Parts: sequence; structure tokens; C-alpha cells
Amino acid sequence: MRESISNSGIDPNRIDRRARSVLGRLRSAGYDAWIVGGAVRDLLLGRRPKDFDVATDALPEEICSVFARARIVGRRFKIVHVVHGRHVTEVSTYRTSHDKDQAKVASSFEELRGQARVVSTDGVILRDNAWGNQQEDALRRDFTINAFYYDPFNDDLIDFCSGYADLRSRSLRLIGNPEARFIEDPVRILRALRISAKLGLSIERHTASAMRTCKDMIEKVSPRRKYDECVKLLMNGHAEKSWNLAEDFGLIDLLFPTSSPRDSTLIHKALQNTDHRVSDNRPVTFAFLLSVVYFSGYQLALERQDESESFDLRHTQAGNDALNELRGAMAIPRYASMFVRDVWALQSRLESCKRAQKTLALERFRAGYDLLHLRAETGSVDSALHDWWQAFQESSGVSQPPNVRKRRYARTSYRRTGTR
Repeated sequence: MRESISNSGIDPNRIDRRARSVLGRLRSAGYDAWIVGGAVRDLLLGRRPKDFDVATDALPEEICSVFARARIVGRRFKIVHVVHGRHVTEVSTYRTSHDKDQAKVASSFEELRGQARVVSTDGVILRDNAWGNQQEDALRRDFTINAFYYDPFNDDLIDFCSGYADLRSRSLRLIGNPEARFIEDPVRILRALRISAKLGLSIERHTASAMRTCKDMIEKVSPRRKYDECVKLLMNGHAEKSWNLAEDFGLIDLLFPTSSPRDSTLIHKALQNTDHRVSDNRPVTFAFLLSVVYFSGYQLALERQDESESFDLRHTQAGNDALNELRGAMAIPRYASMFVRDVWALQSRLESCKRAQKTLALERFRAGYDLLHLRAETGSVDSALHDWWQAFQESSGVSQPPNVRKRRYARTSYRRTGTR
């Protein structure tokens, strides 16, 4: 039901000028266009939106005809990027919310060319480019609080799904039948965790129940998309809360599978550290979290290696054993797996305290030191090691390394300079 909300509290002047320009030009060309989604939600909550997206009744090709610097991206879900210098405004065409029996049902290997909307035999949407009107577009969005349409020129807020009431009651609710919607796109389960953690919303009971029922559908998500969604989940400044929610819904083993016991204390320290860094506007790296999550597995794999083999060989094999289980769940970029291996191998040099000046100059030193710091905080390594390295960084006057028990790790090559 279409509801126009007056006195929403949104300041039209907070709308990005480039998004306003896109709206103005589309409307001047005779099309309907609105600010949509998360940007409107964040403005209603008094937060600063990261991006301002636009929805319109213009087809992708028609949008491109209005803007000289615009290009269509995506095949599964076509959108248009309107380019302003280094900035991009995403513009999407209104889509319809057909039921799956109105779409073409196909296997993942079937030729899909020319089909507007296709679902797999499991019910997962493979392609969604069937155009519709504004109300149909609202009903096919994921959560009620993401289905707002805002016109900054007339200060008009449109709500089709009672999202405004849900926002006021701090509730996160999926639009439509929760089980069917999660099966259509299982990534919505991860989005629910992320939005709930980020905005402090409670997940509505029918939505939460469907998340538990459909959680195994996460395995249907492509490995690359799962990696990208996990980055968003844990790099948004609410990593610990997101992790706790994922544990509550039984998703951790689906996202980060391992046959080795996890060091939960170390992991939670790393999640807290990540959240603090985000709040301080310091850089964070998802690969560092992976090095923490799988560090126990690496240690156990290293202990299982043949002692007669070289350190390099033992380290390489242990790293493979620890990461292979994760590779089955998500596509880890090569640079990320190299980062993880470097951080693990650095623990050997940090524990030995040998060639300290050269170790200090290594590219991954900061990340390796951060892991050592977390290990010292959780008691899994002697705190004297951390204190010595901290003093060494502050002054080169420290000459005697601490007398602590050393763990045998592999030696490996490193690239120089840089930070975590």
C-alpha cells in the first residue's frame, strides 16, 4: 500500500548534489526518478549515507542516452553507473516482483541469453532484469526499511511496505514470504546480520525463523560473492556483533569452515580491535581477520608436519592445510592468501627476536606484530615478547631479547616496506 509520509525529518540539503543532478536530468527527460534504499533509511535514522542510489522508470539504454558518461554494468542484475569524475551514482530501473513460476526455470549451466528473469531449479534467482513500476520495484526489494523512495525537490517520502513503522520500532523485517525470499537470494541472510548489527535492529521473528530454516542455502552462493559479503559483514565497524549474530544463527561453520578448534578468545580480541580501528578511521584488512580465525588450524597443521623436513616446506604445507578448508567455502584472492601466510610466518621471526632490524622493515611487520600483540593479550604467547618488540620499535637501545620459550616456525621470504 502506497503511503506518503509528511514531516519525515529528512533534510533535502543532505542529498548528494550529484545524485540530485541525476534526478533532475532524468526528470527533465520525461522519466520518473527517486532516491532509494539505504540512503533514505540512513537519513531517517540521522546517519550519514555512504552512497545515494537512484531508481527510475527509464530502461538502462534510455538512462545511457541521457548521460554522456554512463555505462551498463552487470548481467544478473543490470544497473547503470553514471560517472562524475571519480564518483559514481548507481541508477537502477524499476523491476517487477514476479513469482518464480512466472520466470524461466533453468539449471545453472543452461544458456540464459535473452531471458529477463531466470531462477534455478533450487529457486535461486540467476537473473533479474524484468522491468516493472515503482510499487512492483518496492515489493521486490529485500527489507521493508530499504523500500523507501524520496524526492528531495518536493520533500516527499513514499513507503510501500510499512518500513517507516518498522524503523520506528527498531525492527528488521523481510518483504514477502521470508523463506521464499531467502531461497531466491541467500545473501539476504548475511545482509540481515549486517544491517541488524550496524543499526542495532532486532530481527523480526518470522524473518529470524526463516534465516535458521534456510541457512544451508548459503552454500548455494558463489564463492566470490560470499567472500565479498563476508568482507562487508566484518569490515563495517560492527564486526564482533556481526560475528556473534552469525554464531547465534549457526552460520560461522558455513562461512568459515574448519576441522580445527577455534581460539574464540583470540578471534573476539581481533574483532574488537577491528571495530576500534574502524571507529578511529584507521585501515583494516579482512585478510588479517582470516589470519586470526585460522591461526589455530595453522599451528596444529604445523605441529603435524615431519620434523625432518625444511622449515619452508613445513610452513607451506601447514598453510595449505589451514586454508584449503576455507577455499572450499569462498574464493580467497591471491593477495589475501599471501598476506595470511606472511603474517603466520612472521610469528617465527617475532618469537626468535633475531635480525630484529630487518624484521622491522618487512612489509607485513605491522600485521605480524598485531597478531603477536593479540596473542600476548590472550595469554597464548609470553607477554615479554610483545613488550620487547614494542620497546624495540620505540628505541633501538634494547639489546637483549627476552628469555622465552621459542616455537619452531618456517622461514620464508618477504617483501619490504608497507603497513598492515
